[in-house]
Amino acid sequence: MKAYFDTSFLVSAYVRDANSAKVAAVLKTGRGPLLCTPLVEIEMRNAVRLCTFRGELTAAQCRAVLRDIDSDQAAGVLWSPPFPWEEVWREAELLGSAFTERLGTRSLDLLHVAAARVLGSRAFYSFDRRQVRLAAAAGLKALPA
Repeated sequence: MKAYFDTSFLVSAYVRDANSAKVAAVLKTGRGPLLCTPLVEIEMRNAVRLCTFRGELTAAQCRAVLRDIDSDQAAGVLWSPPFPWEEVWREAELLGSAFTERLGTRSLDLLHVAAARVLGSRAFYSFDRRQVRLAAAAGLKALPA
């Protein structure tokens, strides 16, 4: 099953937090590279930097995590397919018109779920409750629910 891993999920693979054990268990069962869109990549890198701002990582730890991400991209662990931005924008608008008034969906939630749908993902992994609700409403298998 082609899966979309949102930022909250992938950051827990690189920065130890309350969800890291769950992420490790999921990733242990998977096969192949992890889908990593340009949206996830920039958000993930910024989330790691925010960990430094919040005092959760030192600057040296932050740089080490960013190097790990770079290494995983170079090794093909993180896979960035060609990204159809225009299709994602259109799908995000359709999802917003269908669900935002009912679910309180944020723009980035729309973009992540739209990207998952456009790229043909069937499963959507996130620890963000709003994203999980939107992904389920949009017909994706939303995990961990």
